[in-house]
Amino acid sequence: MTPGPPIVHCHPRNLLHEAIAAAARGWPVHPLRPYTKRPTLRDWERRASTDTDQLARWWTLQPAANIGIACGPAGLVVLDLDTGHGQTPPAPWAERGAAGGADVLALLATDGGRTVPAGTYTVATPSGRHLYFAAPPGIRLANTAGRLGWRIDSRAAGWRIQRRTGHRSRRRPLLRVLFAGASDQCVPADRAGR
Repeated sequence: MTPGPPIVHCHPRNLLHEAIAAAARGWPVHPLRPYTKRPTLRDWERRASTDTDQLARWWTLQPAANIGIACGPAGLVVLDLDTGHGQTPPAPWAERGAAGGADVLALLATDGGRTVPAGTYTVATPSGRHLYFAAPPGIRLANTAGRLGWRIDSRAAGWRIQRRTGHRSRRRPLLRVLFAGASDQCVPADRAGR
């Protein structure tokens, strides 16, 4: 459907360098077990850091550790848009030509009289892409799994996003933030001074 913003492909050879790059954006990071999304630290959300000395200590001890970004402390809302994985979309989406989460998000934006914000920090994943947004101040956004739309998850406070490589009424709160009047507060992460 819609081509979308440029995508950052993360194939880091030096994970410490990638962790420092994320921290330089103001995004607290922490190590994940190699090849997984599981944190190596207890209380990872509180302990996530932007301190390059701390990151160097963690990745010197665990050079193969994946990189987790603590969404809440980073002030991020990340939309996880998965491909259809060869599955037939539910009827409402299939009838409108959606093949995955990116198409569904574009349709939801159109339904709200908006477009998907262009130019946000975007990371390719093995099964789609992540769109990073700065969370609006004073609003605690929840994590969702498929509630915003088919093949769309959101990650916010209390969740981590790995750095590397529905029912309409349930979709309303986050969609209102992203696409309605107050949505201008939820801006692409690159424009939020992070």
